[in-house]
Amino acid sequence: MRRKIWQVKKSDTQIVSTLAKALNLAETTATILVNRGLTTPLEARDFLQTSWQDLQDPYLLPEMSVGIARIKAALENQEQILIYGDYDVDGITSTVLLVDLLTRLGGQVAYYLPDRKEEGYGLNKEALLKAKSQGINLIITVDCGSTSLEEAQLAYELAMDLVITDHHQLGEELPLAKAVINPQRIAEKHPWSNLAGVGVAFKVGQALAQEFSQPQLCQEYLGLVALGTIADLVPLWDENRILVKAGLEQIRRGKCCLGLRALIKSANLSRETISVGQVSFVLAPRLNACGRLGQADEAVRLFLSEDLAEIEALCLQLANQNRQRQELEEEIYREAVSLWEKEGCKDEHVIFLAAPNWHPGVIGIVASRLVEKYYRPVILLTIEEGIARGSGRSIAGFNLYQALAEVKGDLLSFGGHEMAAGLTLAEENISQVKKKLREYAAAVLDEEKLTPLISIDAEINEVAINEHLVNELEYLAPFGCGNPTPLLTLRKARLKKIQLVGQNEAHLKLWLEKQAKEFTGIGFRMGKRAAELTLGQEYDFVFRLQLNTFCGKTQLQLVLTDFKPHWQPDNPFNLVHLEERRRQVILGGADFYEKQSEALSFLDQGKNTLLVLGTGRGKSAVFQTHAASLAWNKK
Repeated sequence: MRRKIWQVKKSDTQIVSTLAKALNLAETTATILVNRGLTTPLEARDFLQTSWQDLQDPYLLPEMSVGIARIKAALENQEQILIYGDYDVDGITSTVLLVDLLTRLGGQVAYYLPDRKEEGYGLNKEALLKAKSQGINLIITVDCGSTSLEEAQLAYELAMDLVITDHHQLGEELPLAKAVINPQRIAEKHPWSNLAGVGVAFKVGQALAQEFSQPQLCQEYLGLVALGTIADLVPLWDENRILVKAGLEQIRRGKCCLGLRALIKSANLSRETISVGQVSFVLAPRLNACGRLGQADEAVRLFLSEDLAEIEALCLQLANQNRQRQELEEEIYREAVSLWEKEGCKDEHVIFLAAPNWHPGVIGIVASRLVEKYYRPVILLTIEEGIARGSGRSIAGFNLYQALAEVKGDLLSFGGHEMAAGLTLAEENISQVKKKLREYAAAVLDEEKLTPLISIDAEINEVAINEHLVNELEYLAPFGCGNPTPLLTLRKARLKKIQLVGQNEAHLKLWLEKQAKEFTGIGFRMGKRAAELTLGQEYDFVFRLQLNTFCGKTQLQLVLTDFKPHWQPDNPFNLVHLEERRRQVILGGADFYEKQSEALSFLDQGKNTLLVLGTGRGKSAVFQTHAASLAWNKK
């Protein structure tokens, strides 16, 4: 099992104590809030008690007034309006929101989503020419457009006005448009700075609804906003947190469109208990599948339709496409793993693979799975007619965008950010780009950076683990990107019982004890790690707390993320910590004698060493300590 670095967040105990008393919270809950930057009672109270009424005025976004004025004029003058979206869940939900809202406000509205494989992301000239031929006067982009300089120029030449609504990074120059409504235009931090594309579309909708004296109208779209925001992996903080929290509540109460309710039902989920995780791992993949393998407008039709027969057929179609996507993904994943292991380059710091006919709509997902398996930056390319196109995913400490910038002379195009990117290059340049990227990675990444890190919110004692804490932590929800489910660590818990459970004994169930208090823990897909455990020994555990109900009985459960023997350091690369833990295990509270320390130093340097000590002066302590070092280094 690959070792991981445990990083326990540190907090000011005085601030934690003040916060806990002011809000009547458990010390653990207060610690987590402080570690997430909420250090005053006011900040913490605002975080815990948010509602959608706390959203800021939409007109604070750049050029919102100009954009709304143009859209309002188009509605009043019955001009032809086109919503130009994107093929992912964020783009789909953004498109649905504005198409439906503008239609209800009396607009003549059409929409367009580009084909992922044939057209790619963003505005394209052919689509603009087609829009002109159809009599479109105003194009409103959602989730795209911020870097479409040439396309915006063409729209201007064709006498079509352009209002861009987007959340992606801006280029050095803004597109020529009536308005560019993008939070990234403002350098200062605001509650709306990290909105997803659908969040920006919602703010546009808010402003329009106010203009037409129907301010409550936008509440009906909160479910769609939550769906797009969760799927786009933006931080669930500030206004994103407000929108997702309110949106999930709307879904649970059934106050969402027929298509979304049907999609949840077709996925065998309970609408009343829908969660961020279910949106991320069940609903979003079904919606993304049509954009990857088919046409994303199938998902738009699903959410706009009021025909139950059509909705049912579309849900079935999305489910079938998602199964196809899963099969295709698994096939490419197996091929990629085989290619990597055949290359025999396990010491290389970057996985860089290319093959013909890998589906471009799936290789990004496969790259993410390979990162999870090998904890290396991954770039996968599919080759067609001499051109290689692909996706990359990265790890903390390796800026993928910067890495591609280092080889941009060998690329036809690239874009993205620190953790994910896309690129295009000539097939003949693949070997050269691979070589350069591996050299760059070797200079940037060391063994420590290639070791997965677990960020732990707080260390907890056995007394603090109770049902009240589980319920209190739920006030921090919704959990997701930027606001993860709290991870806790319990030290020196003695292992009393081990049981392998589930199909093929894939899961690990443990019974633990500390200071006469007993707990059960479940480690999903950890069955193979049972061999690392010895009954009666003391271990440290990382986990999230859960109330598990089975056969009508509810009990506390530790859902395990990782574990290690108590004597092992949290960070195996922290040599000072390692030396201290080694001393504590062997000598307890005592210190090494001067000659013992000197001998251990020589041994650690690989030098032959003769140490002469009297009987009972600690020769065995030196043997044991050095043996422990050798055993650890071997791991």
